[in-house]
Amino acid sequence: MSEFLASQLYAQSQGAECQGSFECFWCSAPCHNTWHHSEAPPMIGIKRRSIAKRPGNPFICCGCWLWRRKRITVSFLGGGYKDVQAPENHSWFITPELAYGIRKESHQKLYDLLLDPPPKFVLSLLTEEGIANLLQSSICNTNTDTQVGTSLNFTINNVPHAYTVYELTHALKHEPEGTDPGVQSLIRILGPYKALEINESEEKRGRGRPIGAYLPDGRTLQKPVKKKL
Repeated sequence: MSEFLASQLYAQSQGAECQGSFECFWCSAPCHNTWHHSEAPPMIGIKRRSIAKRPGNPFICCGCWLWRRKRITVSFLGGGYKDVQAPENHSWFITPELAYGIRKESHQKLYDLLLDPPPKFVLSLLTEEGIANLLQSSICNTNTDTQVGTSLNFTINNVPHAYTVYELTHALKHEPEGTDPGVQSLIRILGPYKALEINESEEKRGRGRPIGAYLPDGRTLQKPVKKKL
């Protein structure tokens, strides 16, 4: 196993590390024989679609074990938190330092990160109720030098998508039509980027202090009043 997995990144964000001589039942990350998976054993003569990467292995890694907790406090991107939550019920943006849940109030802050992404991150979005966010389906981006044309991976409802900073920026400034499906999906889910709208309005107005700004003498800058002739 050469690629760095989402489960390994989530473990890092929780101050742990996936180690051991076995491979995880769910994601294939290194693991010890500490935790067994909770899936029912296969039944003879009955085919069952497995979502496990190593269905023949009995143990799971610490990242997958941490992910399957049912009562944690989720800290949300942009502020706020919620107690007694299961990670699999939320959308996530994960870095080696922290894991943030994503809700509607987080969308503008998420745009900031997607347009200037960290070297290592996981983005896993849920848009439908009743679907569990599967950590083993998430994709970890590891880029030491991310360029505007670098393809960056994420998932929506456990389905892989991709975007580039260049295409996302172009689509936000103009129209998403004609861009990659992943870019269109992001804009459909997250909506318009308000910071971009503010910057564009400031460019049209020109440089200078904004209306309502405080002047050095304590007065407030007001719109000029036209005198009647």
